Amino acid sequence: MSEFVHCSHCNQQNRPEAQFCSECGAKLEQVCPGCGAQLLVDAKFCDHCGIRLGAVEAPEGTTGSLIAQESAEASRPEGERRQLTVMFCDLVGSTALSAWMDAEDLREVVSSYQVVRSVAA
Repeated sequence: MSEFVHCSHCNQQNRPEAQFCSECGAKLEQVCPGCGAQLLVDAKFCDHCGIRLGAVEAPEGTTGSLIAQESAEASRPEGERRQLTVMFCDLVGSTALSAWMDAEDLREVVSSYQVVRSVAA
């Protein structure tokens, strides 16, 4: 972020912590370099595209969504642990049955079982 905050109404330079322009009294806002959204002066991230403000400059012709994506990827940790639940169901004897049945025929048998089972339940 720059040393001063410029008022978008009169272009007056104001202190970084100022909330209102010292020249015209307008509420000071900053503009996102990625998407152009109006933001509060003390915002650290754009609430429209997610770009980190002050850390990433928007190159000419770069869209805000691309900048936000690059910023998010740069701040993402190398690996991520997630809790995962896996459920596996098997019909007794289906593995042996698959050894001597054609895959399509086995699928029909299992599908028929599922239909009968769902009606019975």
